[in-house]
Amino acid sequence: MFLIPKGTVLPKGRHGLYHEIMASVATVTDHFGCYAWGNHSEIFYCGSFSQDYARKEFKTNLHGRIHNYLQNHRQKTNGRKNTNLMVFENINNSLQFSDVILFHLVFKSVQVGAEEVDFVTFSNDSYLVRAIEQLLISSYRKQSQCSWNRS
Repeated sequence: MFLIPKGTVLPKGRHGLYHEIMASVATVTDHFGCYAWGNHSEIFYCGSFSQDYARKEFKTNLHGRIHNYLQNHRQKTNGRKNTNLMVFENINNSLQFSDVILFHLVFKSVQVGAEEVDFVTFSNDSYLVRAIEQLLISSYRKQSQCSWNRS
């Protein structure tokens, strides 16, 4: 979906590639869904956009979620970084060695128990999106991937 080339330094805020990345994710009109940060051979992080950002200043919910990675950074008094800052720093560290790609994860359908769920149904159900997110993280972890995910 969007490739950040090796050697790029991604600055915090609305600088550098911010506007290009945001224009790319604004084209994803799915209400809810899953995404991943990775490169050509590995998935580093799986996440979901299951919160309604579209009511704010954002064009889509994915647009709002990715915006947070690029500038909504906080650190607790105990030193723990919020997910946005942790992923942002990992992106910049990875860019020293390889391209980093932001993927929008789509599928035709998924089997959930005895029920087959199509993508349109999935992308309109925030609870199902979060369940599939956890399934993706678990599946990638079995392959020794998703090293950035905390859960």
